[in-house]
Amino acid sequence: MLDSITISETDVIRSIDKLRSNSSCGPDLHPPMLFKRLKFCLSRPLALMYNQLISVGVVPDEWLTAHVTPVFKKGRSGVISNYRPISLTCVPSKILETIIANRILDHLYFNGILCDAQHGFVKRRSTCTNLLESLSDWTLCIQTCHQVAIVYVDFSKAFDVVSHNKLTLRLHSYGVRNGVRGAVLLWIKNFLSNRTQQTRVDATLSDVVSLVSGVVQGSGIGSVLFLTYINELASILESFGVHVKLFADDVKLYLQITNSSLI
Repeated sequence: MLDSITISETDVIRSIDKLRSNSSCGPDLHPPMLFKRLKFCLSRPLALMYNQLISVGVVPDEWLTAHVTPVFKKGRSGVISNYRPISLTCVPSKILETIIANRILDHLYFNGILCDAQHGFVKRRSTCTNLLESLSDWTLCIQTCHQVAIVYVDFSKAFDVVSHNKLTLRLHSYGVRNGVRGAVLLWIKNFLSNRTQQTRVDATLSDVVSLVSGVVQGSGIGSVLFLTYINELASILESFGVHVKLFADDVKLYLQITNSSLI
């Protein structure tokens, strides 16, 4: 059971190394480059602070604020749906989030909780492995003179509609011995609670709004929390004989057709 985390100076340095040097500042106006340049000086005080925060499950109020920057994807620039929101949060929070996310992933790997169908945000998995496994299964179907029905599903705003209560219950429910509980779960609950955000375009900020659902996109822990939220989707579908390949919120379903009654 993952109920406590001890953070070392090495953990902090490794997390700082993963920061993007060209990333923008969060609400605290401290750029990632500052922490990368001073990582050996800051690693010890940050490790002491992080251990204290996790032990009592506290998240500083400033870490609960995000500046959302709209990133243009494609299409017409005047259409709001053609922009992808990226949350810019405080860099010290990102450093801690990355450490906790790695510990949760290691916990899921070690206990065999994370489904094999997931290829997004997972070590040694990618869109390439997703396509290769799917292509192999489809080729076998064709070689055995069977048809295969394939369905592609892209959930709309999947990251933004995650229920916080259901997410914490999911983390807690992975068995008595394998769940995420204690101080770690309390910290995640407080991290998701009372969050606010503002949209920032150049130097202009919108009004403050509350974030009542969803995982924080662009954060260090948001992707891992989303994986735990939809983890059982594959096992439920496979119980009905449906093969599943996931890449975060992109789902590929396929079923081998062995007789005309399945068409």
